Amino acid sequence: METSDFKKLVSKTINRLQELETPPDNLFDELAKLILEKGLLSVNEVKFRFREIEFYLNNVKDKKSETGFDPFAHVHDDERLKKTTTGSFRPHYSGLDIAIREGDFFGGILIRGVEKEATTEKPYQGPLVAMCVVLSEIGDLTSEIPDFFRLTFESNNESLEIKATKRIGLGTERHSGGNLDNYRNIQWRYYSYRNGKDPKGIKDIREVK
Repeated sequence: METSDFKKLVSKTINRLQELETPPDNLFDELAKLILEKGLLSVNEVKFRFREIEFYLNNVKDKKSETGFDPFAHVHDDERLKKTTTGSFRPHYSGLDIAIREGDFFGGILIRGVEKEATTEKPYQGPLVAMCVVLSEIGDLTSEIPDFFRLTFESNNESLEIKATKRIGLGTERHSGGNLDNYRNIQWRYYSYRNGKDPKGIKDIREVK
């Protein structure tokens, strides 16, 4: 599996979205399975498995669309963000995103939980905790800066159940547009922890096949 295959799947997902009247709970199921089953975030020599992720997506040119404008996502109207490419990493005040960019669609996959590959260490849960533990592996930035962030995909012998639920901590909408109730309740948060436990406070759970 190559990063180019991930980008193709992003394109396929967004093309599907544009054919629908309302965004479905299972829109990102295929992408979530790929990331949680095979995705790796490599930081120098350390590899992290993604254990919990959350999807956000906007069509910046159609702010009234119910299928392409998420009231809880960033608008992405900053000139720097417009240069973002799918598969790159973007840190922000809420955590670390895997960026999505496809035509007029901009978004992010918020990393909510990670585990170090080939260790028995406990999972690092929460977007800011996950970002901090990842950044701690960068090393000394006063020396030669390494190519420290890499998104790769490798087969994984683990057989973990993937579940989906509603996104958390949305608060109030960032902007008007879209279907507020639908996006508030949509199940675009995915997780699959090695210990098999559900994160705290989850009530509505959907198994991802």
